[in-house]
Amino acid sequence: MTTCAGKTIAERLKNNRMYCGLSLEEAAAAVGVQTHTISDYENGVQDPGATTLVALAELYGAPAGELLTGRDYIVREDFSGQEVAIAVLSASPALVLLVNGEVVSNESLYYIWECAEFAMARDQRRRELEGS
Repeated sequence: MTTCAGKTIAERLKNNRMYCGLSLEEAAAAVGVQTHTISDYENGVQDPGATTLVALAELYGAPAGELLTGRDYIVREDFSGQEVAIAVLSASPALVLLVNGEVVSNESLYYIWECAEFAMARDQRRRELEGS
């Protein structure tokens, strides 16, 4: 079991690595980056990309969304009923979408986002009509 405690993504990454008892070198080797890159993530110099974030989450046994935000995923269902998890990386203007643990392409992401907004607006309108 890991901890996602920390105010920033940098703190959460470091706390999780240390909780797992991994050195910078071990974490870097496990996810295929250089040691200084893990150090940069943990010191807030740069944020990990989506692929690296997912690899770190798997290594630490922590949900990627919690590493990003410090909270659980925001979960919605798309039109096919497949569960999707959306996590917003607050440190940069990036949005990471995971479907069954896989990172979705930006093109697909924008389509799914538009569908989710449409579905939420439709549901809100339905609730308003039912309340009248």
